[in-house]
Amino acid sequence: MLTEVFCRTATGLGRVFRCRRAGLGVAMATCIATGIAACSAGVPSVSTDISTRQAMLDLGQNLVDVREENAALQAQVDSLRGAVAYQDTVLRQLAGLAGVPVRPPAFVVP
Repeated sequence: MLTEVFCRTATGLGRVFRCRRAGLGVAMATCIATGIAACSAGVPSVSTDISTRQAMLDLGQNLVDVREENAALQAQVDSLRGAVAYQDTVLRQLAGLAGVPVRPPAFVVP
């Protein structure tokens, strides 16, 4: 007596196992093993997903740190420009009092 067992895989393709009464358990075990293998092949690794997310969070935090450092450096540059402008004004006033000709400042666009 032949028994037919139909096994559906993850790809949608089916396979028919024909076996005798004694081999029915083997056919069912093969079908279950094929299904488990197909399901486990389609599941992404959890540890890879977690490490990717952690890397993205670290990248975002590093980007915030770079922006904060850039803002601090820009504040220092602005402060130095103010100090140079003040010193330039003082030097021009002293040169004017001493009667020393001073050329006009060169306008440099930052």
